Amino acid sequence: MVPLINLEERRRKIEEGLSGSDTSSDEDQHYDTTSKKLSIRQLYQEYAKHQPHLLSTFNSRSFNIFTFEAPRQTQLPVLSLHLVHSHNLLHLLNEVQFANFLALVTSTYRQSVQYHNDLHGFDVAHMAHLFLTQGNLKELAELQEVDVLSLLVAALCHDLGHDGLTNGYHVNAMSQRAVRYSDVSVQENYHAAETFRLMQREQFLNVT
Repeated sequence: MVPLINLEERRRKIEEGLSGSDTSSDEDQHYDTTSKKLSIRQLYQEYAKHQPHLLSTFNSRSFNIFTFEAPRQTQLPVLSLHLVHSHNLLHLLNEVQFANFLALVTSTYRQSVQYHNDLHGFDVAHMAHLFLTQGNLKELAELQEVDVLSLLVAALCHDLGHDGLTNGYHVNAMSQRAVRYSDVSVQENYHAAETFRLMQREQFLNVT
């Protein structure tokens, strides 16, 4: 069983280590980062409310994200924090920038899209978690820690920015998205590009 984090102590140590730098100082034409920041204090405070419940329910296929009682804007970040903690990956992360990254992921998903939204993104990441644990994927594929983190982030972001339309629609409509990717795997290329864009903005890895 994953042990409880001393959340208040961890939050305090992170805040003591902050240099005061602003990771959103550069211009970005796609995202208004001033309204999409999630402080590490906010993230851990929300996580503290749900951690005991998650420890008892998370490692089951019956876990239901639609009954997870947290504000919509914090659901994906809180669950993702628990996800990386469950795999002992926190030491690979700059947690302040990772919190900002998760907030941007949440806001980049379109909640108005009925299926391919932030909840679906985390639902897929949760299934990846079960493949890694109950399916022994980590051992079978001899995955290293950075491989596990890559898989989980890819699952979280796999439909990032989905507009609810199909590749066929974009191709037939000659949309900007289809033109940009030459009609090839239009949505999939878009999701990957958006993921890399956010990762460039919030460079949260502590590995070289």
